[in-house]
Order: sequence, then structure tokens, then C-alpha cells
Amino acid sequence: QLSFSQWVWLKRQRNQSKNISVSQAKNEGGKKMRVKDIIERTVHTISKENSLLQAVEKMDKFGVDGLVVTDEEGKATGYITQGDIIRAVLLSYEELVEEEGLFVEEEEKRAALALSKKVCEAMSSPPLVVREETPLMRVLSLMAIKRVECLPVVDKEGKLVGIVSRRGVLRALKEV
Repeated sequence: QLSFSQWVWLKRQRNQSKNISVSQAKNEGGKKMRVKDIIERTVHTISKENSLLQAVEKMDKFGVDGLVVTDEEGKATGYITQGDIIRAVLLSYEELVEEEGLFVEEEEKRAALALSKKVCEAMSSPPLVVREETPLMRVLSLMAIKRVECLPVVDKEGKLVGIVSRRGVLRALKEV
């Protein structure tokens, strides 16, 4: 039976019209696929001091579901998603029960006030990060276990160098 990496290698070879056997794939295609094979170098970031409204605007502008929060040195310190922002804006269950008679205008004012909060008040921190040499199957396992759609990629010093996403993984598999 072939490992995932061996299967990908075999499919690539066969797509290039090479007549490769399964046993050759086991011997020659054993290299593990790593983050560096699918990393996206363009990463959209935000400062923890920015407002949630600025985060929403940036996500909308770039068509992304989340932003890596970085410090002045370019190190990943957190991650903010659309879900984090929605949770910060929505009333809690207790508030809904207590304030059932709120008017829509009052709820909208509360939402606007919530969007003025800083990113650091809603972000996930510290971020779950990976390195370029991390095996892709480990990344996929982390994504599934932690229920995240992307992971920041950092170098040895913790500086942000890219991002790996489920979309990128699926794109890589599609090309095989």
C-alpha cells in the first residue's frame, strides 16, 4: 500500500506520461510532501492594535476569511477570523434573555461599538503555527483536530514567512 506522499508522486509521474510501477513509487516517491510544497507567500496581516472594523475591511478587501496578527518584528502573535469578529459583535445568550426588548437600533449601536474593539480583544492567541519543513499530513491532521482552515508558516525565529490553507492543499491535490 502506498503512503499519501508516494501516491502523489506516482500520480505526478504518470501525468507526465512516465510508466512507473507501484514498487518504484514506494522506493522513489517516499519523500514526504511538506508545507514548502504548497505555501502561499502572500499573507494578509493586521496589528493587534487595529480595530475589528479595520479587520473586517481588510478581510473584505482581500477576500480572505482571516488575518494573521503580527507584532512590529513581523512575528505571528495571533490569528483573527470572521467567526471571532462575529462572536465579538453578537450578544451573548444571557444578554439576549435579559434584554429581549432591545430595539434593532440599539442592537446596531452595540454592534458598532463592538467593531471599535481592538483585534487583540477577539483574536486567537498564541497562534498555532507550522514551519516550511513540516510534513503536509501533520498539517492536515492539525487542521482537522483544531478545526482551522489555515495555519501561519514561520521561520526558526518565529517570523511570518507564509501561510498554508486547506484551499491550498485541495488545489495541490487537484493538480496531481
